[in-house]
Amino acid sequence: MIKILDIPITDLAEHEVLKLIAKHLFPFHKKLFIATPNPEIILASLKTPLLNEILKKETFNVPDGAGLLWANYYLQKTIGHSKLYKLLFFPISAIFFTFNKKVLPQNFNKVITGTDLMKQICLDPHLSKHRIYLLGGKPGTAETVKENFLSLNSKLNIVETSAKDPDDESSIEDINNSKAQILFVAYGGSPLKQEMWISNHLSQLKHIKIVIGVGGAFDYHANKIKRAPGFMRRIGLEWLVRLFTQPKRIKRIFNAVFIFTFKIIKFNLQNQNK
Repeated sequence: MIKILDIPITDLAEHEVLKLIAKHLFPFHKKLFIATPNPEIILASLKTPLLNEILKKETFNVPDGAGLLWANYYLQKTIGHSKLYKLLFFPISAIFFTFNKKVLPQNFNKVITGTDLMKQICLDPHLSKHRIYLLGGKPGTAETVKENFLSLNSKLNIVETSAKDPDDESSIEDINNSKAQILFVAYGGSPLKQEMWISNHLSQLKHIKIVIGVGGAFDYHANKIKRAPGFMRRIGLEWLVRLFTQPKRIKRIFNAVFIFTFKIIKFNLQNQNK
């Protein structure tokens, strides 16, 4: 487990996370709330105490953003050094991170996005046989996601989909009636909306064992939004592709890339001995 701006992030590899999910599907295990924080969500948690508390106490967090990998690398490489060294090492760390992923620690060198985690679960022959519920997205999107995944895995057990608003309390009854065990929640746009909904209602979900906040993953799996090429994701430049393909996200991208970087450097300078 590592910490980015005091938010705990798991350093488990993706296959280890999938094993953890399988383990929690047994009846005697507690429910597992998986959050997928990226730099934008980490920033939001600094301004919103409630979200900060949820991410610190209620969730199992996986690194959904290359910025988190860079932040950990930069912070670890500058422990115990002077403020001048920390400033000078910043551009070096950015270059190394972009062009040489071998400098990253083996236990924290790969992004685990909500989009990828959802796909892994839905295609896994063992996990996908459990009852799955898709909540969120625009009307019809979750149903398209179901159809697309079924074409890849005919044994996938998605029992129901719903595009109901977070304020619609009838969703709880629908999920309970479905007896779903895995719930994907895609209330993108506002991290507080998604994580708050899960935090507020998890105890009311009778059969759910795993709940994962996946943000805008439904749009990707419904082929409404095209993902960045694999090589761009591997070098941490997916944000650049999003800037060109989704220009309306410019403020969110600016916060995730530049404001987050500034906060990390500031945090590092203020923690001289860490």
